[in-house]
Amino acid sequence: MIINSYLEMYKAISQERVLVLVNTSVDGVCAWRILQSMLQVDDIQYTLVPIDGRSQLEQAFQTHSSQNALVLLVDCGGNLNIVETLEPVEDCMIYIVDSHTPYDLDNVYDGNNVRLVVPSSCDLEVPRYEDIYEDDSDDENEEPNKKRRKKKKVPTATLR
Repeated sequence: MIINSYLEMYKAISQERVLVLVNTSVDGVCAWRILQSMLQVDDIQYTLVPIDGRSQLEQAFQTHSSQNALVLLVDCGGNLNIVETLEPVEDCMIYIVDSHTPYDLDNVYDGNNVRLVVPSSCDLEVPRYEDIYEDDSDDENEEPNKKRRKKKKVPTATLR
């Protein structure tokens, strides 16, 4: 799910201890230093794990996620299907702040575990849900998002 407010994200992560996974790129480190100052001023507890690649992301999440219901990915994760990659528990909320596009559409349309934080000044081209997914359920009483599969040619969410 896309949220357009850094304030909404910050309010959520300020409620409890947060696991922060930061890409070791220049952008990731600079964004982290700004966020770190804010967290320290507001006395918010966090666990910081610098990562460099998908395998380190998976390993860090597996190691630390049991202690944290909130996870913040800084400059990473936007172009991966995070739910499929990390397999979070149901009550785990993952916020993604990533400048790398295109974004994986599973992150855009996940309403349970993932919040993709994109400034309102960014104009995203996001295809309609119906153009991307086919309903894979046989039972009409099932939730529509429970069983879904991508159509063959899947576009991505990109900046205009």
